[in-house]
Amino acid sequence: MDAFVVLEDANIKDTAKTAAMGKLANCGQICISPKRFIIPEDKADDFITNLKNEIANVKVGDPLSPDTFLGPMSSENIVNGVAAFVNQSKTYGDELIAGGNQNGLFYDPTVIKIKDVNSPVWKNEVFGPVFAITTYKTEDEALELANDSEYGLGGSVFGTDKNHAHEFASKIDSGMVYVNSCTKGVHDLPFGGIKNSGYGREGGEAGVHSFANIQTYFVKD
Repeated sequence: MDAFVVLEDANIKDTAKTAAMGKLANCGQICISPKRFIIPEDKADDFITNLKNEIANVKVGDPLSPDTFLGPMSSENIVNGVAAFVNQSKTYGDELIAGGNQNGLFYDPTVIKIKDVNSPVWKNEVFGPVFAITTYKTEDEALELANDSEYGLGGSVFGTDKNHAHEFASKIDSGMVYVNSCTKGVHDLPFGGIKNSGYGREGGEAGVHSFANIQTYFVKD
């Protein structure tokens, strides 16, 4: 599932803002929404503090209001499913840092610090406004955490050294990886995943080929 990897040299304040906007867009009900936030151990507290500040400024309410950023979930089944994942997380010893409250079809932005990577919140696509955060000590550990998923649609890597961030991103097992940006659907770029996230691409030249019949010519000398 979509890993959001923060490298040691990342600008934590800017990255936390991007994380908040990326995760909360459409209430997290997007297939390429960031899902697993992998943060350096010594930067985790700073990241979480900035993330909470960003969440506190998000307007929750009527989706028809121009000031609203976070509206209701798409259905009762979906919001109940999100609540169930969060409740299950507690049995794995995960730490609920913010949110975790349901009000009808609304679900508060929720921050959970993962203690057990077998937690359902870490292993499954919650499909809601839930930030599942874990930490790492070395980049090898970060890469292992990012690739420890049966899915591989999107992912993102954040760091001020773009060359290094690009190098790290190239090692992530995912159909799409963005550097210093959340994964997006861009019409002129191939869109699609690997592993249990499917195969084939839409968008870009690769997508055009999916709708084309290719004729092979062979002329013997």
